[in-house]
Amino acid sequence: MEIVQLLCPSSKYGIKGPYSMAPKGITIHNTANDASAKNEISYMITNNNQVSYHYAVDDVRAVQGMPLDRNAWHAGDGRSGYGNRNTIGIEICYSKSGGDRFLKAEQNAAELTARLMLQYGWGVDKVNAKEINTHQSRSGKYCPHRTLDMGIGRFWTMVKNKYAELSGKPLPTPTPEPTPQPSGDSYLVKVTTDALNIRNGAGTNYAVTGCIRDKGTYTIVETQGNWGRLKSGAGWICLDYTQKVSGGNTPTPEPTTNGRKVGDVVNINGVYTSSMSTNKLKPAVTSGKITKIVNGANNPYLLNDGNIGWINESCIVGSRSNTSNNTTSFSKGQTVTLKTTASKYCTGQTIPSSVKGKRYTIMQVGSGNTHPDGVLLKEIMSWVYKADVQ
Repeated sequence: MEIVQLLCPSSKYGIKGPYSMAPKGITIHNTANDASAKNEISYMITNNNQVSYHYAVDDVRAVQGMPLDRNAWHAGDGRSGYGNRNTIGIEICYSKSGGDRFLKAEQNAAELTARLMLQYGWGVDKVNAKEINTHQSRSGKYCPHRTLDMGIGRFWTMVKNKYAELSGKPLPTPTPEPTPQPSGDSYLVKVTTDALNIRNGAGTNYAVTGCIRDKGTYTIVETQGNWGRLKSGAGWICLDYTQKVSGGNTPTPEPTTNGRKVGDVVNINGVYTSSMSTNKLKPAVTSGKITKIVNGANNPYLLNDGNIGWINESCIVGSRSNTSNNTTSFSKGQTVTLKTTASKYCTGQTIPSSVKGKRYTIMQVGSGNTHPDGVLLKEIMSWVYKADVQ
């Protein structure tokens, strides 16, 4: 793999990377389009948006756009966030269409990650941990979307194998852990961190399905090691980032989306086969009951315990995205403003106030099964509702 530099001019550091940085880790992204690495970096360093990253990687080469001793705005976790201030951002190209070019780009990204690990002395224990992880782990955004869809564990294995190959050191054989014994006792815990991932199993090897950001009090109904299962059924959280509550504190309601709750009956015009699927299907029935909510998922609502499938707001007849009075016609390349009243991305995550009220370029207009009520904004690589732009 070729590694070349096309560095951001120092005159733009104030916009693209205003802080010095001693890298402590890596954050992995997908670009959500089909441009080459050189085109991605060229676009990034020539515009005046506060969006930046250190590398873009395609099927041929890795192109460096930011010096590694400068921070970059890529992780979505704020001006003081661990991802934005301490990690090297790597964008994997060709993730919109996928295919052989994307698979090769992933392989090259795994090699680049391994080379950086050797350069900075990071071992394989840092992979899929705080130091080396995904955009989703930093801020909850479903990115790297295609890599996550295909299985993030597959990518981490590529990184570890390439690290072993380049270092000449075989990977350590993991010591089998004893099978955890679940506990049926319920108790309350208070979240002590600003962002605590919810996973669909007891361990970091399970997919992230949501994020708790309110430092609230929650009910744990099952314990496996240092992991606890939420009473709501939303998933598991790491108890290392909580404090056990004594006494009769009232638990915070489990995370919900757009005010909907378990037990609501909704009319639908589409359905998905999983909470993270992007392939919208025609439903066999026209209504169903929400029996589970996975906050932060592409399709957060499970209907009839899975007998119907998963849905999001665009599937619900009478929801915000279906009742919009916005009749404006949008087109690729058009510049629009994201309204300050916007609340949720089309994929369900909360839109941070830092991106509202700004101008963006439409990269794609939704159609068919791909967010028909939304537009993809280039600078933040996110789908927003048409009703939320002007």
